[in-house]
Amino acid sequence: MPLATLAQAEKEAGRIFERTGVQLTWLDYSLGGHEVVETGKACGPPFGAADVCLRLLTHRLTELREAHPQSLGLALPCSKADGGCFVNVFYQRTLELAKDADLGLAKVLGHAIAHEIGHLLLGSKAHSPDRLMRAKWGPKDLHRAERGDLLFRTEEATIIRAQVVATMRHMP
Repeated sequence: MPLATLAQAEKEAGRIFERTGVQLTWLDYSLGGHEVVETGKACGPPFGAADVCLRLLTHRLTELREAHPQSLGLALPCSKADGGCFVNVFYQRTLELAKDADLGLAKVLGHAIAHEIGHLLLGSKAHSPDRLMRAKWGPKDLHRAERGDLLFRTEEATIIRAQVVATMRHMP
C-alpha cells in the first residue's frame, strides 16, 4: 500500500475520533516491524495499555477469516500479556468496497480502522443499527462516509471517552 494512502487513512480515522473528543497518535512501522518509518528509531513491543497495533492483512490472510466473509476487519480482545490491543483490517476487502462504491481507498480504510478501534472500546458485539458501528455498510453509509459524517453515535462517543479516560488513569 502506498504510504500516502495509509497516511490519509490514519488522518481520516483520527478525524472521526476527534469528533468523540479523543486524539489518536500514529507511529508507522516499516515492513520489518522494528523501525519507525519517519525517524528510524527502533521500536516495537512491549506495548502499553493505551496502545493499539493496527495490522493491514493481505488478500491471502483475509481469506483465513471465513466466519465473516463481508467483514472489513477484526478487533482482537486486549491481552494483558501483550500489553496493548490488536486491530486487523482486511486490505483487499476495503479496496474492493472502495472500488464498488467509487470512493477513495483512504476514506474507506480510515472508516474501517475507526470502526475496528471502536470495537476495542465499545465491545466486540457493539454494532449499531446505523452510523459507523453498523455491521455492514450500505450505499447510504458510504455516501455519509464520502461527506465526512459517518461517525460514532452520541452514546458511543460518550462510552469511548470514558473508556479512554479509564485506561489513561491506570497508566504509570
